[in-house]
Amino acid sequence: MFEIVSYRPEHLAAIRLQQAQAMMADVLGDEATAVAIAGPWTFTGVLDGVPVAVAGLSEKWKGVGTTWALFSPGLPMSAWLAILRKSRGVLASCGLHRIEAVVREDHVQGHRWALALGFTPSALMRKWGPDGMDYRMYEAVR
Repeated sequence: MFEIVSYRPEHLAAIRLQQAQAMMADVLGDEATAVAIAGPWTFTGVLDGVPVAVAGLSEKWKGVGTTWALFSPGLPMSAWLAILRKSRGVLASCGLHRIEAVVREDHVQGHRWALALGFTPSALMRKWGPDGMDYRMYEAVR
């Protein structure tokens, strides 16, 4: 059974990242990061008692935030739909006037996810990520 629950820092370490996000393991692997991403707009998707997704929105400064999501491979469609509904709800109710998302340029599913959330592509950021790869900035401006 899949359910959305409140995020707890130990959820981050429990996620087995999908291949396209595996390089983030080193960046996300410390306890300080797990605690830092906790907030009112962070949630966990749990499948049969195991955390399989963590997503959230962090305010960078007043009115501007960055959204992000981490997924395990092989999620059932029902999980994707539940996470999409929850994410759209967070984005609609957060009250921020600008929200950004960043997707590695070769991560096709990540681009689909950003578009499904209502983001518009805005910039290509060359060698932006911790892996030296190009990333695409998406934005939602309200």
